[in-house]
Amino acid sequence: MSTDKHDELKKAADTLIKYLNENHHPHVTAIVTATSVELLEGLISIPKIYDHINDDLTKKQITKWKQQQ
Repeated sequence: MSTDKHDELKKAADTLIKYLNENHHPHVTAIVTATSVELLEGLISIPKIYDHINDDLTKKQITKWKQQQ
């Protein structure tokens, strides 16, 4: 991505981030696609549940990450 495109994306994101901060609480996120925007409210998050990963490459990366912890 060129620097100009990066700056253009940052400017567009800044507008949405400002809107979210002025109109919603910190647990609201936005997903933007080419044709829509969706606001989601996170009620609970339990990250890093890797017990059922079937992809070997991902398993290796997770194992390496856990060893570094």
